[in-house]
Amino acid sequence: MGCITLFCSISGLPLVICTYFDDEDILNKKHPNYGQDIKSINECNDKKYNHLNGVVVVSPDSSVSSKGYCDGYGLVKICDSDQVYDCRQSNYWKDEPIAISNSIYMLMKDDPRFLKLIEEKTLFKKLKSFEVYFFFYKDLNKKSVPYLKQWGEQIVSIGCEEDRGKIFFHVNPKDLWSYVDPFLIEKVDEPFLGKTRILQKYRKLNGKKSKLLYKSMINNFLNYQS
Repeated sequence: MGCITLFCSISGLPLVICTYFDDEDILNKKHPNYGQDIKSINECNDKKYNHLNGVVVVSPDSSVSSKGYCDGYGLVKICDSDQVYDCRQSNYWKDEPIAISNSIYMLMKDDPRFLKLIEEKTLFKKLKSFEVYFFFYKDLNKKSVPYLKQWGEQIVSIGCEEDRGKIFFHVNPKDLWSYVDPFLIEKVDEPFLGKTRILQKYRKLNGKKSKLLYKSMINNFLNYQS
């Protein structure tokens, strides 16, 4: 069975993403991180993007699991537990658990609209209905929600490769702001954005813009009427 990337049913964010570079990457003179310390690079990537690998699962009774991670094949494994959920959604009409981004969950878990869904045990039903709406209308949002360009891809990766002497990016560097951890306050280097013209220092990113974007996606969901 091939790899499967799950996507958040509320935001469309990928729930499995590769953020690590190896020694071969930084030995490539055309790579933005050429010659740098691989450990420091990956620690910085963790700060910016590893939140995307955090997942919670909504069960048919509308309960929300603890934080887990996707195994790359459609299963979500809960941290410090033997609990495993199959979230492949192979049959829409079956009541299969639904995976959502942990960052999205953390941003909305205290919202009165969300708490009402939990209290009334209607969160799962709303998610099932919203999934259909999101599938048909996601393309309309690709200009304002850049990460949706990768929606449905088998593998989503923050990185670049060399092909026939040219560097190509898996995710357009201009779109990286939409992937950043919304809880990241400090600005950290993003070599893929290049260097500033005057000071020749790497441009930086934090989660200010992504947080606003994610909150708008949450509002779309919470305000949605099936």
